[in-house]
Amino acid sequence: VLIMSDQLLKVMLVDDEENERNLLRICINWNELGMEIIGEASSAREALDTLDEINPDIIITDIRMPFMDGLEFSKIVVETYPYIKVMVLTAHEEFEYAKEGIKVGVADFLLKPIKRSELKNALTNLKNKIESERLYKNEFNELKKQLEDNFPYIKERFLNELVQNSLLTEYLENKLSYFSLEDFKHFVQVA
Repeated sequence: VLIMSDQLLKVMLVDDEENERNLLRICINWNELGMEIIGEASSAREALDTLDEINPDIIITDIRMPFMDGLEFSKIVVETYPYIKVMVLTAHEEFEYAKEGIKVGVADFLLKPIKRSELKNALTNLKNKIESERLYKNEFNELKKQLEDNFPYIKERFLNELVQNSLLTEYLENKLSYFSLEDFKHFVQVA
């Protein structure tokens, strides 16, 4: 489904410090960005338990949390919900470690203390990425539907070509496989 201008992207905040979550909530106008905060969690475990129910588009997580850090959490999220974009917040001294996040599929990371303008830019970039991915997916699904609708016609055309022309063997093999007609060649000889 395409994102309409009135359809807000859902954001989840994951940080063990409530003050940090509050700061994120109030530091920018989320609606102005086309987003809303739909859930918060004070630990990675709590976040994982609610992901299916909340189903966010973007997760903003701190890198340093007890029990499970932000990178381990991000890795699980990206593997299980590849469409969710994860942004990791990291202190300067953790930055080298945070770069490991690229390997696990973290969409972006920001250095603390967070600057409002940087957060807005990063979120805008994520929003654009999500919208273009959804547009691409919609176009792909539309093409797939068109192909499925026209499949019987294309198959019939191929069978007519088969009867009327001498088709190249390699092309023929590919087409027989594509139209699930592999057994066809065992029973039919075209003269």
